[in-house]
Amino acid sequence: MSQDVKARIKELFAIGDRRHIQQGRTGAVNLNELLMPEEASELSKLLNQLPSKKPSPVNLTKSA
Repeated sequence: MSQDVKARIKELFAIGDRRHIQQGRTGAVNLNELLMPEEASELSKLLNQLPSKKPSPVNLTKSA
């Protein structure tokens, strides 16, 4: 993924954070409520470009 995409994702999260603070909200940030529809759509598309990470297999057996 390019650095531009990563930078834009961070920028969209920062926009949501600023609006959250400006509105005097507390608690969790809900980007769906804080971003404009076109910003939310862009963020969704960018996040869907992220490579998916498969969970690592967990081995709970003890080795002797």
